[in-house]
Amino acid sequence: MAPSRAIDRYFGPAYQRMYTRYLLPPQQTAAEAEYLLGRLRPKAGDRWLDIPCGYGRHLAELRRLRPRLRLAGCDLNRDYLAAARQPHLALARADYRRLPWAAGSFHAVLMLLNSFGYYPPRGREHPARPDDRAVLREAARVLRPGGWLVLDLSNRRSLLELVRRQPRIRYGGGEYDVREEFGWDAAGQCLTNRTRWTWPGGRQTAGYRLRLYTPAEIRRLLPRAGLQWVEAVGSFRGEPFDPIHSERMIVLARRER
Repeated sequence: MAPSRAIDRYFGPAYQRMYTRYLLPPQQTAAEAEYLLGRLRPKAGDRWLDIPCGYGRHLAELRRLRPRLRLAGCDLNRDYLAAARQPHLALARADYRRLPWAAGSFHAVLMLLNSFGYYPPRGREHPARPDDRAVLREAARVLRPGGWLVLDLSNRRSLLELVRRQPRIRYGGGEYDVREEFGWDAAGQCLTNRTRWTWPGGRQTAGYRLRLYTPAEIRRLLPRAGLQWVEAVGSFRGEPFDPIHSERMIVLARRER
């Protein structure tokens, strides 16, 4: 299955039900939006783009906190885009390797909740296939000089240690039951996932492959896209990134001037 189709299937109705109702509480979204606003310090009228925007949880919170920001979102999932719709919000259905905005359109591009890594480079045998490098190039293209890119990634080291200790997990919320199985493709440097969601009257099984990047790899990729590494923090509380203990690696980069 092609990456785009597999991603669209995984982030479908079952995922949306669980995450919107049980796994992403409003206070988490509020804390993330508040950190981004405090760190990036936008001016009134600045344009921010969220890719992929999902059902618009960050866009709605950013609009609530800073009504004078001009916000846009991009996603492949029509249902998410319908849920994200609100007045004065520019939404587009598109693959974020090919964004439908002009160069230099935005002051910030946000890629949150493990949104980067679903198009791992395939090597010389697929030289024309857009991959993660194309995602970064597109983000840089639509950024203004000096504009911000925020990559919210899992910390590879701590995540793989967790997967080693617990390759299968089960959890639920309300009437929903979720079983996930994880693996590690060392050759492709990809985390593999197979998930089964069950709810009254329904069941869905899907999975994904997510390229996990080390800090050094991200540092090498950014300049090739015209981006400069600024810092990495370990959470949306803003503490310094710890390669051993941090759960997340939130990378802040800027478009070269």
